Amino acid sequence: MTDISADKRFPRAMIFLGRAHESKRPPLDDITDPIPIDKDGAASFIFDTYHGPVSSKAHAFLRTLADPKKASNQIIPCKLLAQKFSDEARRNPATKDMAERSMLFSEFVRELKAKDSVRVASFEASMAKISDTMVDEKCGKWLKLAVQLD
Repeated sequence: MTDISADKRFPRAMIFLGRAHESKRPPLDDITDPIPIDKDGAASFIFDTYHGPVSSKAHAFLRTLADPKKASNQIIPCKLLAQKFSDEARRNPATKDMAERSMLFSEFVRELKAKDSVRVASFEASMAKISDTMVDEKCGKWLKLAVQLD
């Protein structure tokens, strides 16, 4: 089956994120503020994919995080673990790469969140100044905006 909605100019970024099994927090919170996962504790894995334009900085960053054996021009697969890593895990050859990639990703997301929160607050403040009356006067009956949150 061919995905005709996908723009072939952009590789598909695939993120596999392991996090504490008992975590009830949103995944973004587990990424920006990771909690320890016991070495014997279970981890649950979530998967997300994005296929579209990203900034050159984000593209370079995703390529840095990607599994080099599986990355291609069509797919950028990233396996991450949302957890605080011990010094031992950072030195252990089996977990060192994942620990480093995961910590880099956490820092990148925290920076974006801090930067974007200022822009979002500014946008929300400007939108709050627009009254229903102003919209009715400028747009009449032809404008209808429906927002649905997942």
